[in-house]
This record gives sequence, structure tokens and C-alpha cells, in this order.
Amino acid sequence: MAPALTAGDQPRVTLADQEDVIKILYYGEQGTGKTLDLATLGRRGPVIFVNAEGGLKKRPLRIFDVPPENIWIQPATSYEQLEALYWQVRREIEDDKPDRAVGIQFDSLTEITTVLTEVQVMRRVHNAKEKADQLQIVAKDIDVNPFKTHLDDYGVMTQQMRHLARRFRDLPIHVGFSALSRRDVDASGGEQTGDAVTYRPALTPAFGNDIRGYVDIVMATKIASDGQYVGISKPRFGLMGKDRFGVLPTTMVNPTMDRIIAVVNEELDPEEVAWRPSE
Repeated sequence: MAPALTAGDQPRVTLADQEDVIKILYYGEQGTGKTLDLATLGRRGPVIFVNAEGGLKKRPLRIFDVPPENIWIQPATSYEQLEALYWQVRREIEDDKPDRAVGIQFDSLTEITTVLTEVQVMRRVHNAKEKADQLQIVAKDIDVNPFKTHLDDYGVMTQQMRHLARRFRDLPIHVGFSALSRRDVDASGGEQTGDAVTYRPALTPAFGNDIRGYVDIVMATKIASDGQYVGISKPRFGLMGKDRFGVLPTTMVNPTMDRIIAVVNEELDPEEVAWRPSE
């Protein structure tokens, strides 16, 4: 039976016609496995890896059976460079290239936001110096000091990151982000109550809230009491977990992207990957 047509003779696409792809944010302290969690997507095919932190190494990939040749390294140098990367990936998807990437990963958003802020500061400083030269005046130090960041610089960076994150998120491939964790303490409650301490992605508050809404899964990474790498997929203990698919265990052992996809696709039983405290 031919698909029903809508106005303009465009085929009507239903949810049943779409393949589930994962949009995920990992966040946690350094050394809790975020980079490797993202890179394991390379078991399923070529992956574009925006390696802003330089934390990806070949030896751990081989230990976890991730072919290093499936990891295509990309830098993060400016908004324009990342925008160009988006259009490159989109063209490859639209052309249905047989060797196109199955996903793209950003490690980490914390470092990328720092890079984009620094670029914005340098551009503002350059413009201020040029304007002062044209007017033949001495520029104020606050305007030309490259080590002083203005609120407007953070505002520009936040808008750039929102734009990029939404665009990449909407691509029909797997998309992963990582971020460091920041510990916030509610001054009114102190640290005596569990609700007073919150662990958030180390991003600007506005972008941090947005990116959690953009993705399907937020996995807070930790090292459990028994030394295992785990991920928290639901809000608890001040952590901001999220599971829009509703299939992941609250605490998952080795929450690699490859294993998460396997659970979502019913290739792996959630009970098999659930962490249980040692007796």
C-alpha cells in the first residue's frame, strides 16, 4: 500500500518509520569514563569525534574492542569551524554515502565552551583596538585586556552553543556530548540536607539547562563503592539523570554508548547491566 500523502504530495512519515537514534549527555568528574563511554560507539561503525580535550587514546579503545580506525578525529577551534562540520555531516547524510558516520561525539562541551568564549574575547578585543586606533584614542584596559571576560562574551558563546547543539541534535544519527560536573550548594539549606547539594554539568546555567532538554538521555557518571564505573540515569542524590526511553536501570554498570544503544534496541536486558551494591 502506498503511503498516505499530505498537502504538497509529501509522504506522511510516522513514528513507526523512524529508527531510534540516541542523543545523550554524559557528565561527571574527571576520570569517570565519559570519553571512553562516547568512543564505544565506534564498535558500530565510523564515528566523528570532536576531541576538544585530547583525552582519547588508542590503547583503551583496543582494550574495549573499539577499532581506532573507526574514530575520525576533529578539532574544535571556533564556531565557524563547528558550523562547517555540521554542514559537511549533513551533506554526507543527505547524499547517503555508504561510508558516512553512524554518529558524532563532542568531548567535552565544557572545553568547547571555553574555546568559543576565548575566541569571542579575542574578537572583541581586536575590534576595540581597531576602533581606538581609528579614533586616535587610548582604549580602556577593560576593553582590550584579553584575560578579562565580559558578560556579553558569555552571552554570545551561549547562543552559539545553543545553535550548534540543536543543529547536531537534529541530525538522524547518534549524537553524544560530555561535560565535566559542577557541585552547587544551596546557601539557604547548607550541606546538611541532601537536596541542598546539586551536581550539574559544568556549563553556563542557561546552556546547561538547555542541553539537558535537547537530549534523550542524561547519564551522570561516577565510580561506585566497589570500584565499578557506573552511570545514573534518573534524578537522585542531587544528580540530574534522565531517560526519555524509560528502559535504562537507574544505576547502570559500564554505561557505554554501545551498551545503552543495545538496551534501547532490546539487544541487551536492562537487568544484565544494572548495578547492585555488594552484599
